[in-house]
Amino acid sequence: MRPILGLLLLVGIAACATTSANLPEAQRSRTFLCARNVVWEAASSAVIEAGFTVTDRRQADGVIRAHSKGELTDFRGYDISIVITDLGGGKTRVDVAAENATEDQKVGLGGPAARVREYVGALDKRMAAAPCR
Repeated sequence: MRPILGLLLLVGIAACATTSANLPEAQRSRTFLCARNVVWEAASSAVIEAGFTVTDRRQADGVIRAHSKGELTDFRGYDISIVITDLGGGKTRVDVAAENATEDQKVGLGGPAARVREYVGALDKRMAAAPCR
């Protein structure tokens, strides 16, 4: 009985500790020395490259929302939010967050964090080829 309780506790901790909000800032945010419109294009393309479906795109507000496919631990998938902010001086910041599409936000076992990493990897790849100063 004790091993089962220990396993349940470990799974519960993992589910809570691996949401994208708990990722270090360096894994969920990027600042580029590049114009906002260039970063916007790269960020938009990275959504598709990461395999997500765009659900809302508001360039004037700097917001992209997307949805990823579900997986074994969460059939409804994940909702991804991307916010692009002009910091002035030619700098643009991209912040990414993800959460389970289910009402039970404790399901997922690291899925939201994995989706953020997938997206940021695709964004880094796009920005490496971007025409920035």
